[in-house]
Parts: sequence; structure tokens; C-alpha cells
Amino acid sequence: MAADHRRRGAVLILVAGISALLLILALSFLVRMRSDAEETRLLMGEGQAHIMLVAGCAYIQEASRLGYDAGHHEEGYGWIDVRDGRLGPKPAATGADDDSRFPVNSVARCPMHAMRRPPYAIRLTAAYNPIDTTPGSPDFGLPYLRNPDPQPVAATRNEFAAGDTTPLSNSVGQSWFRVCRISGARFIVTCGAGGTQGWRDWGELDSIGGASARAQFNDDSAFFDNLLQSEVRLWYEVEWSAAVNDPSYMVMHQDIRPDHFYWKPFNVTHEARSQPSARNLAGTIRWIQRLDAAPQRW
Repeated sequence: MAADHRRRGAVLILVAGISALLLILALSFLVRMRSDAEETRLLMGEGQAHIMLVAGCAYIQEASRLGYDAGHHEEGYGWIDVRDGRLGPKPAATGADDDSRFPVNSVARCPMHAMRRPPYAIRLTAAYNPIDTTPGSPDFGLPYLRNPDPQPVAATRNEFAAGDTTPLSNSVGQSWFRVCRISGARFIVTCGAGGTQGWRDWGELDSIGGASARAQFNDDSAFFDNLLQSEVRLWYEVEWSAAVNDPSYMVMHQDIRPDHFYWKPFNVTHEARSQPSARNLAGTIRWIQRLDAAPQRW
């Protein structure tokens, strides 16, 4: 009888030890899974932030021609006007500094969510006028251009211009960038992956955004701070250059058959050799420098 009790006690001790071992293994697995999830989140955030750097540089290039959206879009001639070497962008060469469309030290904040239908959206149809390939058809093999190309998504001119800017819910709070002009052609591009929508802190949101901005964060500064703590932010200083390339340069490598959507004019006097030869006609980015920490102005 005593031996039987001893066997039962040994079995209980063995079962308890195995259970404790399984519990430790399960906890270790859960901790490892959490660590992997955190590392994956950081990696995705870094990737999104780097994509925002591309978007910010493209914004700087485009704004050099148009200036920041102030309800009118006269053509500008660069952050440093190529006609008189003064501050711009400005439509008229007056010989004076005019940074009124994007003043030095001003900031453009750009949350990057997808819209239900962006302004001036066109259809994604690849071929509006396909060649008829039906043998015996009167149009067989004929390249008729019966349909306009491209075509708008909206039905009316006003709807086409206005679009439907309602954010798609699954794209809100993913990434953003903001551009601060620190001198004539130099900018701080802040790239973010997270839900703060590019507000620097709650104080900036409250003073500039007001009640409507606070409402987007449930009027709760603690909620905003939690988003801020989990956000990935990167800072870059970049400089814009007026240097461009003319449109007669091809954009593909010479060994690739030129069946792309970029027209090569006849009788050009030179030919590009590689993809980087295609310069944006709104200027280029002279250099990009990653900053170790947030600068004073951004």
C-alpha cells in the first residue's frame, strides 16, 4: 500500500514537472512571438517612412512649378527662380524675392491616405480603341480612334475636378510626410509611419488644427501620445535643384526594345543610355542627408 502511494506521488511530481516545463515553453514561445511582431512592425514602419521620403521629394519637385495650393495655379519657375535668381516660386519675374506661395519656415503637412476618387481621376482602361481582331469584320485590323483617350471617371466636369476626397478607412493612419522650407531651396522632409497624421505634438495640433483636429483623436491628448510613442519618424534634409533634362531623352536602356509609353522624337541629336537619365521637368533633388535626430525646425 505504501509503495502504491509512493508510485502515485512520483507520477504526480512527474506530471507537475512536465506541466511546468510545457508552461515555460509556451510562455517563451509567446514572448518570442511578441518580439517578432514588434520587430515586424518596426520593419514595416521603416519601409513606410522611406516610401514617404519619395513622396516628399516628389512634392518638393512639383511645388517648385506650382507653389503650395492657394486656390490658384499660375506656373512658377522654381524655388529659386531660374529667370532672376530670386526666391520663388512665382509666376512673374520681378527681380524681387517672392516666397508668398510657400514662405521660408512654413510647413506643409500631408497625411497619405487613399481617397475614394481623387480629383481629376481618369479611368484605368489600357486601350480605349483596341484593334478589331475578328476575321471577316469590316473593321478587322483597322486602328480607328473612335473613343477619347484617356477618359474621366466622373460623369460631369465639376465632379471630375472635385473628386470624392473621402478617405478610405483602411488607409487612414498608416503614413504621412511633412515638408518644412528652411531656406530658398533646402527643406526638412519628415517621414512618418503611424497615426498622428503628421502633427508634431498635441500642442501644435491644438493651436493650428483646433477643434476639428482634436476630434480626429477623440479630443484626448493621452490617445494622441500613445500613437506618437508607437510611431516611426525619420528626418531628412534635402536640396532642390533647377537642373532638368529635356524630353527627347529615352528612359529605357538601349538594349531594351522601346515598347514603353515614352515617345522618342525623330532626329534627336543625343540619346540616353540608362533609366536615371530621365529627369523630372519640375527640377531634381541635388542631395539627401539622413538626420540622426529631429532638427529644431521641421
